[in-house]
Order: sequence, then C-alpha cells, then structure tokens
Amino acid sequence: MISRNVLIGFLFGGLIYCLAIYIGVNVNCGVDNLIDAYQKYMRGYVFSAYLGISSFLLSLLTFVVINLKEKMFDSADYKNIYIKFNKLNLGDDISKKELYKPLVVITTALVISIICCIVSSILQFTLGFSNNKYILIIPTLMPFIATSFMLISLYQMTQLIYQWLRAEGVIKVV
Repeated sequence: MISRNVLIGFLFGGLIYCLAIYIGVNVNCGVDNLIDAYQKYMRGYVFSAYLGISSFLLSLLTFVVINLKEKMFDSADYKNIYIKFNKLNLGDDISKKELYKPLVVITTALVISIICCIVSSILQFTLGFSNNKYILIIPTLMPFIATSFMLISLYQMTQLIYQWLRAEGVIKVV
C-alpha cells in the first residue's frame, strides 16, 4: 500500500508538472520566458509557501496521528469492527501491526509530504538560481510532487474516516 502510494505520488506529480510546463510554455511564448518568469516572480513565493506548508503538516502529523490512535484505533468499537471484518472470534489475539496498518499508511504519506515540502523549499534557493533549463526541472518539479503527496495524504485520511463512519455496527450506549 505504501509503495503504491509512493508510485502514484511521483507519477501524478510528474504528469501534472508536464501539463503545467506545457501550458506555461504556451502562455509565456517559450521556455526562456517561462524560466524568466519563474526566476523573477515565482521562486520566492514557492519557497515561503512550501516552508509554511511543511511546518503546518508537521503539527498536523502529530495531532492527527495521536488523536486517531487514541480516539479511533484504541476504541472498543473499532476493535469490534476489526474483529468482524477479519472474521475473528472475540477471544482471538489481534496483532498491533495489522490493527494500526491504516494509521501507518497515513503517517507515512504525511511524512513523505513533509519531506517533499522541505526539499522543495530548499531547492528553490539552491538549484532554483541556476540558468540551466535542465537543472531547473528539479526545483520546479518538486512542488508538484509535494502537492501530489499532500493529496494522497488527504485521500487516505478521508477514506479511513469514511470507512469508520460507514461501518455496520452498533455502538453501546454507556
């Protein structure tokens, strides 16, 4: 699941990047004009945006993972749903690795998003100063990859919450 998400993240980010470059070249009447626009107007904003996003995602990671673990994965209702879905008996042992597997997927997606955002920000003020159009592919591609991993994280979180809300079970009233 994690390797599939990584592959999808890179492919989706690369595809959207190619589309953005195609549109950018056509709008700016050439590659040189697009590079000039990036260097003059966009590089600084991309740096500050992805630096800010990475700090937000870092705090979100801590908040989301701890709250999901405590309030969802450790609840008796979730364990009952897990037992029912995996056709286990009430006395059977549950592997923590399997119980928390969706949480590991979300955590990994968020960590990859944070790393991509930080790398994207750093690349703006290292390779982003280059005048070589082939080297500029790296700092201009990275924000698209970071964004695709953010979308994957969002998708994974919403799917987990929808799965939890759609579960057919009865919650005991205390």
